[in-house]
Amino acid sequence: MQSLTTYIKNLTPNRNQAIGLLIIASSLGLAYAGTVTIPNNFTAGTKASADEVNANFTAVKAEVDDNDGRISTLESGNFGSATFNGNLIVTTNGRLGVREASPVTDIHLTQSDGLIAGTGGMSFSRSTTWKIMHTGSHFSFVEDNVRRAYVEAGTGTYVVTSDARMKKNVEPMNSVLGSVMQLRPVRFQYLTQRNDAVKKYGFMAQDVATAFPDLVHTAEDGTLGLGYDDFAVLAVVSVQEQQAQIDALKQENEALRAEIANIKARLP
Repeated sequence: MQSLTTYIKNLTPNRNQAIGLLIIASSLGLAYAGTVTIPNNFTAGTKASADEVNANFTAVKAEVDDNDGRISTLESGNFGSATFNGNLIVTTNGRLGVREASPVTDIHLTQSDGLIAGTGGMSFSRSTTWKIMHTGSHFSFVEDNVRRAYVEAGTGTYVVTSDARMKKNVEPMNSVLGSVMQLRPVRFQYLTQRNDAVKKYGFMAQDVATAFPDLVHTAEDGTLGLGYDDFAVLAVVSVQEQQAQIDALKQENEALRAEIANIKARLP
C-alpha cells in the first residue's frame, strides 16, 4: 500500500496543492499512519503456528483498513461531522470546534486555560509572539507573555495597561502648550474611501512630527501613524499649564487691586 504522502501527491495536480492538503490533513489528525501492534514475534528457525501468523496479518489488515478510511475521507473532500484527536470537531454545516464539541460559530475555540503565560488562546509568532485570548473576564492582547491591552468585559472599553508596577524611567512632562499650539487639526478622507464618505477628524503624522516627534509611530512598511490616546495626555498638561497661568494672573490682579485701593486711601 502506498503512503498517504505519496497518495496525496498523486491525487493533486501540483506540488502546492499536495502540500496544502497534507497540512489540512495533519491538522485534522488524518495525515499519519497508525501504530501497528504485532501480537506475535518470530525468530529465525522457529516454526510459527497458523493462528499466530493469521493474528499478525489481522492486526496489519486492521491498520491498513483504518488508513484506507482516512484516505477515502480526504479523497471525498467532505469530512462530514467528525471528531479528530478528541479536540478538533468538524460539523456537517462547516463549523470548526477546537476543544468545543458543539461549535456555535464558524470557528469556536474553547481555551485550554486563561493564563497570560499559559497555553490558551491563539498565537502569532515572528520576532515576537503575540497572543489573543480570553483571560477569564476580558479579551486580552498579549506580547511575549505581557498583557499590553484588553477589551473590558461588559463595556467593550479598550484598556491599555498603565500600571505603575510595569513602568520605569518615569519623569514629569515639561511645558507642552507652545507645541500644542503648533498642531494643525484637519478633516480628511483616506485614499481608499469614496468622495462622499464622512470625513474624519485628526492630524497629519508629518505635521505632528515637527512638534512631538515621539508621538509618531512608524510601521514595518514605513507608513507613519499616531496613537490618538497620547493627545489626551497633551490636553491635560495644556489645561494644567493654562490654569497655572490663570492663577498667576489672578494673583497679579489681586495685587493690583490692593495697590489701587491703597492709593485711593491716601488721596485727600
